[in-house]
Amino acid sequence: MKLLPSPDLEAAADTNDTARLSGFMRWRLKFAFWVSALFSPYLVIPFGTVALVASVTRTTEDLFVWTSLCILFTTVIPVAFIIIQIARGKITDVHVMERHQRNGPFLVAVLSAAIGALVMKYLGARLEIWGVALVFAINGLVLYCITAWWKISIHVAVLSAAILAGAVMIPNLDWRLVGWAIPLIIWARYVRKRHTAWQGLMGFFVAIFITSVSIYILYKLYDISFMHVVRERLL
Repeated sequence: MKLLPSPDLEAAADTNDTARLSGFMRWRLKFAFWVSALFSPYLVIPFGTVALVASVTRTTEDLFVWTSLCILFTTVIPVAFIIIQIARGKITDVHVMERHQRNGPFLVAVLSAAIGALVMKYLGARLEIWGVALVFAINGLVLYCITAWWKISIHVAVLSAAILAGAVMIPNLDWRLVGWAIPLIIWARYVRKRHTAWQGLMGFFVAIFITSVSIYILYKLYDISFMHVVRERLL
């Protein structure tokens, strides 16, 4: 998981690398750094949540309530856990760069999103609202399993899942307006040497597959034709 730029070891390493580069290469690395920061999962999830909830609610009160609950369970609780673990010395940095330190954050994020989905469903949220939290939980579980033995781009996976879920669940959203961000973040993670191109592409393919299957099953339970929605909104 990534947050906005901060004065940690990663930033220091980037600064040292940048100092040895010149001109275009230095600009390229800085641009890739900011792309990674702006499309961090910690920004993609809450901003995507606001867009989704705003598209399916009719009152300001509903927008505030469901947005707050969704962000609480999908972002605030996982971030709080990481901060606490850093204070306890269990996690090195807010980026959780060490793969062996990611088990706790992953499990907390998955459980929190799943519990949040159930809570919002119980409180009467629309299918799209609690459904997207459930989709994030399922994606998180699969990524957790993959991360246990192989490195995959969480940046790419979260962004891909958010864009597809938004394209399917948000009326009148043209996915092409935001789809360009996926190859851009794959490029940025590759340029910054955080992932290989293959790890970035796998983040995309896994997220698209898991998100599609999750929404298909969810819609099937409510007698909604997933393929009809896809043809209407994506094609």
